[in-house]
Amino acid sequence: MPCRRLFCYGTLVYPQVMARITGRWWVPVPVRLPDYAAYHLRGVPYPGLVAEAGAQTEGVLYEDLTRHHLRLLDRYEGAWYRRRLVRLADGGRAWAYVLAPSARHRLETRRWEPDIAVRKGLPARWLAHLYPDTRSCGWPRVGAVTTAVIAAMIAVRQAARYR
Repeated sequence: MPCRRLFCYGTLVYPQVMARITGRWWVPVPVRLPDYAAYHLRGVPYPGLVAEAGAQTEGVLYEDLTRHHLRLLDRYEGAWYRRRLVRLADGGRAWAYVLAPSARHRLETRRWEPDIAVRKGLPARWLAHLYPDTRSCGWPRVGAVTTAVIAAMIAVRQAARYR
């Protein structure tokens, strides 16, 4: 049976972004991905994911994606990313968009932290790009959903520290 799950760590952690791309509302579930790290990329306001032994990346999981959804997301992610099957901390498998070898020269040394991205207002800018007329987009306010997603991701991070 093909994998219908997607691990997200950057712009796609925001259900509003997923909804705009796929045409469906999604419920994000906080998860961790071992042996991968997300880093800032030079010149752009979003991260890249790379394999790194011992690292851990917090993100969200979306389930029940169809091939059509994955094709739409492949187009959104573009040439800098490759969709790969990964194993989550709970042992389950999911797709993840990993930085392509041709884009690795853009990696910075700073780790990506979603809560810092929120404080810098990046989700609002991503959504403004996807929704040129934000007053008529019809989706819940960015602040409430973004705050809930980031709070859940921080809780996962803190719980992992105490294990």
